[in-house]
Amino acid sequence: METKYTREEDCSESVTCIYSVEEVNQAFEKAIKIYSSSLQMDGFRKGKVPSSIVEQRVGADLLYKVIEILSRNVYDEVTKAKGVFLSSGISPRPESGDDIDLPKKNASYTITYTYTSIPEIELPEILYEERELNVEPITEEELEKAIYEFVKQSAPLNASENSTPKDNDIAVLSITIKEGDKLIGEQSEYNFTLPNDTFLRELEDTIRAMEKGSSKEIEFTFSEATGLENTSIVSGKTCNISLTLHDIKTVPVLSDNSELLKAMGYELFADFKDAYKKLLLEYKTASAKTDLQREIISSVAQRVDCEIPSILIELYNDAVLENFESMVNAQGFTINLFASEFRHIGKMAEEVARDMAKNQVILINIAHKEGLSVSDTEFAAFIQQLAQQSGVDPMKLYEEYRENDMLLVLYQRLLADKTSLFVYKQAVEGDKAQEKTTESVEKTSKKETKSKKAKKEE
Repeated sequence: METKYTREEDCSESVTCIYSVEEVNQAFEKAIKIYSSSLQMDGFRKGKVPSSIVEQRVGADLLYKVIEILSRNVYDEVTKAKGVFLSSGISPRPESGDDIDLPKKNASYTITYTYTSIPEIELPEILYEERELNVEPITEEELEKAIYEFVKQSAPLNASENSTPKDNDIAVLSITIKEGDKLIGEQSEYNFTLPNDTFLRELEDTIRAMEKGSSKEIEFTFSEATGLENTSIVSGKTCNISLTLHDIKTVPVLSDNSELLKAMGYELFADFKDAYKKLLLEYKTASAKTDLQREIISSVAQRVDCEIPSILIELYNDAVLENFESMVNAQGFTINLFASEFRHIGKMAEEVARDMAKNQVILINIAHKEGLSVSDTEFAAFIQQLAQQSGVDPMKLYEEYRENDMLLVLYQRLLADKTSLFVYKQAVEGDKAQEKTTESVEKTSKKETKSKKAKKEE
């Protein structure tokens, strides 16, 4: 097989494969054998149907099977040529019309495949600027607020004695939001905490003035969002809102020897408080590490100008919108209009997605520079983790990703995450991180070598 690589637009590339007459005829023989082994016809034993009859009965399917056989080595060929910079699966490209040219016996065959690549870029000379991880201690106010939120989410609420919602009350509401005749969202039993930090916070004064059992209809213009994390399905819109206050609740207070405290395995509130403070500090530290990783990569991105594959932006854009929809659903609303129909949300999501895609381009280039990769063991563990989160069989999930040509996408994201952690360690831990990373790479390499040797011996 001869190959010719061509650079095209938008980080696309193509590889034209030219197969010799001998290679084509061998592929025909293999394809005929495959169909012959399962084809049953009167007068012939199974697997003994003549080639000419197999070709006649199977028709065009045989030709596509020949292409499949010829193409088996193409992915490995492209992967070897492009290495970590391959960013998508490969697919045959029609030379004319909608159909690809089909092979013929006793003739050479040419077919072109297209794929997306991550561009190789010139990285800044100073890549790992020294950074320091700063985690502020947990304040008493933080701890009290966190425990309050935890109890609110996990324990039955108590009835409030107030006739109108006050601070630390929870207003149980029915809410319907419309823009003209369009239903934006509705919820029959929405817990509105006072003071409020959801996207409905601007309704707080109206709700505070309502009495239990009352209803209210208002026209309200919501403020324009300043960022995707602050935006909502109602950002900048004038909406008709129907409110009904069904009940007013309060969050129970934890105390020594209370049934609620005992149910969590503690007798004394002070012991629970100490344990929760440690847990909160671990979470805060993990969040600070993640934020610093993003800050480091963003600082590199500001010094790099590079082409970004549109397919990568689209993948991240879909993920950003899905996360946004999940956030709104978690607040108790059903979105009846898909998020991308709201221009302000779609625009902000695209900007976030572009930044994320650029970061991945940079991280993949750093991975190449530093010789980082994802081992078979790491990738299998990642699939296992995804399967556990989804509650499905790992092998079924693997096959689903494979059939949808998503394994490479998963690999790239896992490699980007691994590289981001590597960059963080270089910036924060310096030489110590380098020693640990080298040792880890050597151990992984030795394990994979032993594994491959064991497979050969089997």
